Order: sequence, then structure tokens, then C-alpha cells
Amino acid sequence: MVLKELVDASLGSFYFGAYHASFLLALCAADATAKKRFPHEQSVGRRFKDFVNEHMPQLCGAKNYWVAVDMPEDRSTLPCDANGLPVLPKVEDDFYHDTGIPRMVLMQGVLYHAFRCALSHEADLPDVELLPPTPDGGVTVKVDTKVRISADIIGRLLYAIVHAPENQGVFGTQEQAIAPSAAPDSTDSP
Repeated sequence: MVLKELVDASLGSFYFGAYHASFLLALCAADATAKKRFPHEQSVGRRFKDFVNEHMPQLCGAKNYWVAVDMPEDRSTLPCDANGLPVLPKVEDDFYHDTGIPRMVLMQGVLYHAFRCALSHEADLPDVELLPPTPDGGVTVKVDTKVRISADIIGRLLYAIVHAPENQGVFGTQEQAIAPSAAPDSTDSP
């Protein structure tokens, strides 16, 4: 099965510190799983985003995880709410909608457009940055002039793929290789 090979190669790349390669392989495996889950959806982007959306609580700890994009270095000109936080328009999951204007995009749009498409088609990440994993394994998202996401998201995405009902039996003992610690709110057993 090619899907199992993608997951195994992603894990191996991660182990050796090749985080961009690991993420690209995990994103391809997510694409393949999304196609199984939504076989009648013709849009690759829509089915990928829908798959990721279903797993957002596991990936980032929230169902609707909004990310500020195209933020200027000087934020003093942005309108703010009563708490001093910028008030930005929300453009759902279309990362390239209103490019150049500060706005809020759902994480699945950032993962699809800025990571999956950029890595697949350009072998580059012009709008975002993949950070090394954190010591505690928690996904970190930082926003300055770029969106920066820690490589910890790779393990959580692989966990969602391996444990997807559509992939039951594909991975054999691989399901034990990706421990529940890759997902938030899990408990480690001794």
C-alpha cells in the first residue's frame, strides 16, 4: 500500500530531522485519506480542508482555529477591539482571498494553500514557515509577518490518518507506532 509507505516515510523523515519532507508526505497521505472519506467531492482542496476540519480539535485544540495572516510589522494602524486585539476580517478557509491585507483564515486553509500546495507545487514556503518541534510536543503557531507552525503538527496529522476509519487495516501494527501522545488530551500509560 502506497499510503502506508507515505506514512512510514514521513515518520522516518521526521526522525532524521527532515521536517519539510515529513510534512509533505503527511499532507499527501491526508490528501489520499480525504479522497477515501469524500469520494464524490471533485475539488481536491475542498476534500482536504474538510478532512482537516474534522480533525481540528486533535490538530490544534479547537474546532475553528483562526490564524492571522499578512500581518504588518507595524500593527498600530490596525483597528482594535476593547482588549487591544486587532479586529480583522474573516475569509473562512481561502488563504489567498484578499492577499496582502491582514485577515483571519481558518487553519485548514493555511495548511492546504500555504503548506500543501506550496510544498507540492513550488518546493518552497514563501508565505509560512515550519518550525522545529517543541520539547513538549505541543503545536505552536506564531504570527508575525509570516505564519509559523511547529513541526509537531505532523505527528498529529499522521495520527488522524492512521486512525481514520477509511484506513482501517492498512497500517497493521503501525497503529501502535503512532502513540496517542501525538494527539492532545491523551494520557500516557506507563
